[in-house]
Amino acid sequence: KKGVTVITGGGYSGKSTLLEALSEGVYNHYLGDGRELVVADVQSMKITAEDGRSVQNVNVEPFIGWIPNGSVSDFSTIHASGSTSQAANIMEAINCGTKLLFIDEDKSATNFMIRDQMMKELIAQEPIIPFTDRVRELYEQMGVSTILVIGGSGEYLNVADQIYLMDHFMPVEVTKMAQEIGEQYASKKSKKEFAQWSFKRTLNTRHFSSRPKRGKGELLEVWDKDFIFIGDERIETRMLHHVATAEQNTAIGLIIRKLMNSVNQEEVDLMDALDQLYDQIYTEGLDAVFSNYFYKCCRFLDLPRKEEVLGAIYRMRGISFHY
Repeated sequence: KKGVTVITGGGYSGKSTLLEALSEGVYNHYLGDGRELVVADVQSMKITAEDGRSVQNVNVEPFIGWIPNGSVSDFSTIHASGSTSQAANIMEAINCGTKLLFIDEDKSATNFMIRDQMMKELIAQEPIIPFTDRVRELYEQMGVSTILVIGGSGEYLNVADQIYLMDHFMPVEVTKMAQEIGEQYASKKSKKEFAQWSFKRTLNTRHFSSRPKRGKGELLEVWDKDFIFIGDERIETRMLHHVATAEQNTAIGLIIRKLMNSVNQEEVDLMDALDQLYDQIYTEGLDAVFSNYFYKCCRFLDLPRKEEVLGAIYRMRGISFHY
């Protein structure tokens, strides 16, 4: 169901396995693949902390109150922390039109996910606004649902619409019982003003190129599902959780290269440019982006979602965006 859903249970009960199955439900099934009872909205994104990722010109204000010597409404860094990377991942997903987030507590930044009342009183100047304080607003104001795997914090019991307990690898709905328990231990909630979730930015194309500054011609190499080397960029794609195959990662590299060669303005609306390219791909197939020039790239390609292409571009370290 839409809303905020919590999947909980003891260790080794299948919580993360269920979330992983749901996240793979963004792709169509084929007969006998073992996912017959699993499906998810195609506009879904799995969100994790991503220490060290590059973030360029992202509004993280809904989750970060202030940053020393920096702007939270136009945040950039070449080495993000766990909390700021997770905030950026969520904001970029919303900007892509995502309607469902998958989040596993074990793969998240702890201080981003939760801060109990005692720590709130002890640390009065904490800049991070925990996800517990925003998850309901995210659904009620933006229509973005969340499915969370939670094993160690009861704070989410008070903000969930549905709660499932994994019992011997089977999900059992325990919403009423869990909410009754949550009400007994309810913490005092601080009131937060509604956040500004939407943001519009254009890509500065000055350094958006498949041609290295030193060397002749173009550079594009793809290493399995882990890296794309294009121009002067080394894009780490292993944290793009919905990249299913190496051939899909190769297609992402070729699509980015096609975008680089097709933009002819100093500022470009990246979403519009990608929509136009995908219209061409839907008409002509992936041959529209393939080039024999890159002989190390696999000839057989799998079509990625736009979300993964955007995610790869957002991780580039040499580009910038303007509001």
